[in-house]
Amino acid sequence: MIARRAAANTALRPRIASRCAVFAKTDLIHAQQEGHGLDAICDGLCHGLAKNIADSVAGAALPQPLVFCGVVARNRKVHRYLEDLMETPIQVEGPPQLYGALGAALRFIET
Repeated sequence: MIARRAAANTALRPRIASRCAVFAKTDLIHAQQEGHGLDAICDGLCHGLAKNIADSVAGAALPQPLVFCGVVARNRKVHRYLEDLMETPIQVEGPPQLYGALGAALRFIET
């Protein structure tokens, strides 16, 4: 739902910090008080999350192709923003929300 609302946004998106839930909540309330609609707020939240991910890997030598995994990879708007911020195509393969569980299962089997 958040990705759909974000994709429907045609207004200026507010800046939403996503590194900390307290700051995000403050930014969300402030955006609402400034009159931003739900679509714009969802768009700002998706951009903030993508920026947080991009900032976390900035400066690292990343192998190509990049694969985005985890449940957030199912959010098409975050995926699109992440590609824009990192200036590279990023793949989403299979059921990305299961990668962590599959990795844990394989690790368990190996021991």
